[in-house]
Amino acid sequence: AAFFILEGWKKVLTLQGLRQCAFVGYALIIMSLVFWPVKTGDPAASHMNIGFAYENRGLWHEAADHYKSAVNINPTFAQGHLRQAVAYRMMGKIDTAMSELQQALNIQPQLVDAHMELGLNYENMKLWEHSAFHYRAVVEISPGMALSHLRLGIAFRMMEILRICYAAVDV
Repeated sequence: AAFFILEGWKKVLTLQGLRQCAFVGYALIIMSLVFWPVKTGDPAASHMNIGFAYENRGLWHEAADHYKSAVNINPTFAQGHLRQAVAYRMMGKIDTAMSELQQALNIQPQLVDAHMELGLNYENMKLWEHSAFHYRAVVEISPGMALSHLRLGIAFRMMEILRICYAAVDV
């Protein structure tokens, strides 16, 4: 990851000419932020940071590999399972993503982002009751999160539409 960052900054510096000094300073700040956990000796956090760097570049497979390494080092790292699930979802591996999200919630039941991800995944599968369950959990855990209220309303509305459709078919 350091190589990618350095190569990217070399290109920026070459293109920017007179603004070299400012960009060099900024590059050093960015590099120190990206690799900060390496200094602490926490290998799981290091893998998470490298995963974030890959994720920001849209390199989901590489990001998932590093998140998986973080989870292998620390299996109770809920955020590692969460980020791994996001990467898997972006790669189209929904079943694997759902499994990782469940593991994250087993470790940390109040993890709002995991509930939101599960809600979105269930919503995409048109499993409205399941999505409503997770959105409701977010509303209870973090009532100020407006997006969860919106998504919960959509799930309830879709469940009502389905009830109306089923009732019409049974007539």
